[in-house]
Amino acid sequence: MMSEIKSLLRDKDRLTLRQIARHFEMAPEAIEPMLKLLVDKGRLRAERLCGEGCSGCACASKADLTLYELNNDR
Repeated sequence: MMSEIKSLLRDKDRLTLRQIARHFEMAPEAIEPMLKLLVDKGRLRAERLCGEGCSGCACASKADLTLYELNNDR
């Protein structure tokens, strides 16, 4: 599954947790630990869209707050 996530991001560039989960037809909560592991290993980069969290912005949920992309430095 990890290699499939990396392949998806290689093709699509940057995706949110919700977009990745939707692609694999899984719940965001099921995909998130795998993304965290890939980030911790330096394979992916995560970019927060709303700084430290939502405070009055239009973000729908946590699954929409972070963009993931391949870490090309590795």
